[in-house]
Amino acid sequence: MKAKKPFFLHRANRKTVTKVLILALATPIILSSPAGTRVLTRQLGRELTKRLSNREDERLSPENVRQTLYKIKSKGYYRPVIKPNGRTRFELTIKGERLLKEYQFADMGPVRPVRWDGRWHFVSFDIPQKASYARDIFRDKLKRMGFFQVQQSLWVYPYECKREIDFIIDFLHIERYVFVFRTTIEEDKRLREYFQKRGFEL
Repeated sequence: MKAKKPFFLHRANRKTVTKVLILALATPIILSSPAGTRVLTRQLGRELTKRLSNREDERLSPENVRQTLYKIKSKGYYRPVIKPNGRTRFELTIKGERLLKEYQFADMGPVRPVRWDGRWHFVSFDIPQKASYARDIFRDKLKRMGFFQVQQSLWVYPYECKREIDFIIDFLHIERYVFVFRTTIEEDKRLREYFQKRGFEL
């Protein structure tokens, strides 16, 4: 079976107004008053501006938010859904959900909980050549997240990260090639020193 090429934007981590709004629309917004498309878009813009009011970004002016909403709606990233009670629910489309995942994937970094539980979390993979594109991205993401490479296809991290790894392998469509497990190691001095030098509290 031919491996699927993941939807990956090399510029997905750019701080654009589109990105901010897509991330904000990950939680749908419901407006109570029925109105025309343009009026609803203005109302949605006001609600999003409120939701983003704590962000110090001059690009997030009400007018810029509205203009960007029109643009991303025309591209099919979100849609209004009229509910039986007359309210309008604004939600991401399948295309918008894909773009959201691209942004979330690009933003993923080290997982740093408050306290280490003493267990080590391993990621092992055997990704075939036919999926080399995904394999290279996966390896690069592990590096960026701060994993230590034990062997060519065996990486370790001190903190619980299964949720993040599950997201990554689902995004890259490599579920069948990756194995995640956790264990304690009696002689882990080398590992602890490696992560402590990089600011991890172990």
